[in-house]
Amino acid sequence: MVLSVEELVLNFLKENPGSKPREIAEALGISYNRVRIALYKLREKGLVMRTEKGYTATYRAEFRSFREEGKHIVLRQVREDAVQTLSEKLSILEKKVSTMERRIEEAENVLENLKTEIRDLEVISKKLSRNLDTLKSKLNEFLKYSKKYMVRKQVEDEFLSLLSAEKILSINKARGLANRPIEDYVRENKVVIVSSYVVDKEFYDKFRKLFPISKDEVKLLDEKFKLLLRVMMDEGLAYLHRGIEYRIA
Repeated sequence: MVLSVEELVLNFLKENPGSKPREIAEALGISYNRVRIALYKLREKGLVMRTEKGYTATYRAEFRSFREEGKHIVLRQVREDAVQTLSEKLSILEKKVSTMERRIEEAENVLENLKTEIRDLEVISKKLSRNLDTLKSKLNEFLKYSKKYMVRKQVEDEFLSLLSAEKILSINKARGLANRPIEDYVRENKVVIVSSYVVDKEFYDKFRKLFPISKDEVKLLDEKFKLLLRVMMDEGLAYLHRGIEYRIA
């Protein structure tokens, strides 16, 4: 007696529990779609169930009489014209199952791509996190440096402000006020060293423009100018010409 596809599949699953549709189809020499349809029907009847490994027979009581009952039902109920209709419906169902399988396969591919993208995003996220930590560390270093710079700048501004007000300071006092070597200020053209004094550059340039200065005009000079003149004379940067006027050497 020729067994139906469902019976063949069910018998196969009894001996090979956990089989997949393609394994069943290859083993029985039946098309993959027909095996899927048979499995669908068997699941509807509660005769098989799907597990993580594959399909397995349920061994329900009606399984033992499945062949005989199916045979009597078919002989009793199915007519010749119904067979053709059933064949057409099966053909339509096969197409639908094939379409569903294709869509499932596409969905699985999309899911796999999403998993890959998620893994890539996790790698990028970790890299960004490390970069953020690095930036935070550099920012903290910058803030520390900025704070130190601002303090140094404040001290430097206070020194230059005092020199601008005093016009001329002894070099020892200037070194005590400045936060870096006086020579740096000289190179920056902010101060001038004359003998043992540090002179504000603008004040020094302004004074040089007054030359030549007559002896009578010297009496009218500000005390700061008089001090600078004496210092320049001591340093040989200025001299008294013919006892009449002071000139720059």
